Amino acid sequence: MQKTFISLIIEFVEENGRKILENPDRFKSLFLDFSQNQYKAEVQIFCQFLASPQAQEIRQSSDVDELFLKGVADRFHQAYLFKEDICKQIIFAYVQFLGLVDKKVFEAGLKGEVAKPKIKIDKQKDKKKKEKVIEDKIVSNFSKKNKKIILIAVAIIAVIGFSIFGVNKSIETQQQRVAIEAQRQREAEIQRQKELEEEQRQREEEARIQRELEIRRQMEAAGLVFIQGGTFMMGSPISESGRIENEIQRQVTVSSFNMGKFTVTQKEYQEVMGVNPSHFRSENFPVEQVTWFDAIEYCIRRSQREGLTPAYTITNRVPATGHPITSATVTWNRNANGYRLPTEAEWEYACRAGTTTAYNTGNNITTSQANFSYSFGRTTPIRNYFPNVFGLYDMHGNVWEWCWDWYGFYSFENTTDPMGASSGYFRVLRGGSFQISAANLRSACRGGNTPSARGFSSGFRIVRNAN
Repeated sequence: MQKTFISLIIEFVEENGRKILENPDRFKSLFLDFSQNQYKAEVQIFCQFLASPQAQEIRQSSDVDELFLKGVADRFHQAYLFKEDICKQIIFAYVQFLGLVDKKVFEAGLKGEVAKPKIKIDKQKDKKKKEKVIEDKIVSNFSKKNKKIILIAVAIIAVIGFSIFGVNKSIETQQQRVAIEAQRQREAEIQRQKELEEEQRQREEEARIQRELEIRRQMEAAGLVFIQGGTFMMGSPISESGRIENEIQRQVTVSSFNMGKFTVTQKEYQEVMGVNPSHFRSENFPVEQVTWFDAIEYCIRRSQREGLTPAYTITNRVPATGHPITSATVTWNRNANGYRLPTEAEWEYACRAGTTTAYNTGNNITTSQANFSYSFGRTTPIRNYFPNVFGLYDMHGNVWEWCWDWYGFYSFENTTDPMGASSGYFRVLRGGSFQISAANLRSACRGGNTPSARGFSSGFRIVRNAN
């Protein structure tokens, strides 16, 4: 930093006022215009000092002398690693602007000298005279040779001391720089690791989405619709018209699953089982006259046919081979990816499709919305009516649909059961049929029959786990 820069600062401050020094950003922009951008680096250092704790220390000090200013300059040098002579000149320039040091002291500071004010006090003169007398007496005790030896020794010690101090300072500065660089590298490595983890997370998320999309495409190709799981009120309120006592209302949560858009058609059943037991024959009509055991066997065979793990295992079957099965033990592997029947809760959740009314069409249903009350006197094709919000067809009417669950043991002497059963253990049937009245098509209505029962109003709909 040249004295011309200091001179320019003095001229600038006298012209623009001392308050500019309190705002480093304003000082920087105005001074660079004033000096035609000649001292960008020096202005940067000066602005850094104006905003530093060292400048605050000078402003708050009540006793400013040269020793104090050198201490401040040394701290500023250590904190920001600027050259010592630059730090010193900045400090002395700043205190002159504030009016804390006169111009003579400032000029001496620039030259690296110590300006000692002349103080005319007699007591001090007397004290100096006494000290001089004592010094002369001490010096007179040594020979000139001893004086020279002492002076040389003092000089050597001073040189060694300053050298050690300089080396220590250099080592300390170097260590600070190494530590700062190491910290920067650590922070950069941490940031790089975070970025890599985020990229990996995004790749995994994209892969997961792609897998889900592929699974959904496969499900759609198989005629299945993805049903997002959730919580709903299963059963019916007491006030619902047509309600029977076994439609107990409670809150139920179901996981996501995939469900057939349609009940299994006669064509699909024929392809897997090799037979068509239906009474009303047509490829696109729902298969009927199937027992619960027939539906279980269809799920097993279709799973095997498509390379999936069957959800069911049949043991203890009677008869041992052939059809129909009159009794058997069926075990459900809930983690298998093969086809299965819906649970009763899944069926009602899918039928309601978010509604809380008696039907998914509202509190009423008409023959233009579903096949019931012998409106055709038979079953109808699978696309004959509009689907519900989930894209599922014929959830009300056409054929009853087998579910996995046991219906339970009931006596129906004093109730009107839609299946006309008297007593016993049954598997659940849902949805009503073309024969039944509107009251028995309700979303909460429960039917049931023995798993070996067969009728031309009983069919089924398939499901697969979402995962």
